[in-house]
Amino acid sequence: MVRPGGVIVHVGLQDNELGIDNRRITLQEIAFIGAYCYRHEDFAAAISLLTDGRVSGAGWTQIRPLDEGAEAFIDIDRGRAPPKIILATD
Repeated sequence: MVRPGGVIVHVGLQDNELGIDNRRITLQEIAFIGAYCYRHEDFAAAISLLTDGRVSGAGWTQIRPLDEGAEAFIDIDRGRAPPKIILATD
């Protein structure tokens, strides 16, 4: 989904997956950057994006009760849930 000359930033750790098209990344001069941690400035920018309505959790997050935590991990692994689930205590 990235445009030629664009940048992809991968944040965090996860399993290695096949499917990165190195040829396309090279030919279209796409930058791929890995980042592990956040800075205070990153949190401020994220809050700004959310409060300004420029991004939302729609389509990639879900809220579930805390007691459904184990099932939530199974559902994510099996593709039956979005990649981010927030477990709530009430």
